[in-house]
Amino acid sequence: MIAVDGEETADSDEGEIVTVCAQGGLRMRKKPKGRYMQMIPDGAQLAVLEEKDGWLRVEYRGFTGWVSGEYCCKAGED
Repeated sequence: MIAVDGEETADSDEGEIVTVCAQGGLRMRKKPKGRYMQMIPDGAQLAVLEEKDGWLRVEYRGFTGWVSGEYCCKAGED
């Protein structure tokens, strides 16, 4: 699920672009609820590869990992 204006939307499709909507950034993890890999800044755009239980597998600057969909908005929406 992707949170948009505080509401969750339908599961995202592969290839969708989302924007990080988390002041202070969003942690990318190796797996859902897994070990921290790197911080992604607020406003960064991410390519969604997969969605699972509210977590998004995304690609960012050559890295692939998981982020919480709760802190992502559809690209172009705030």
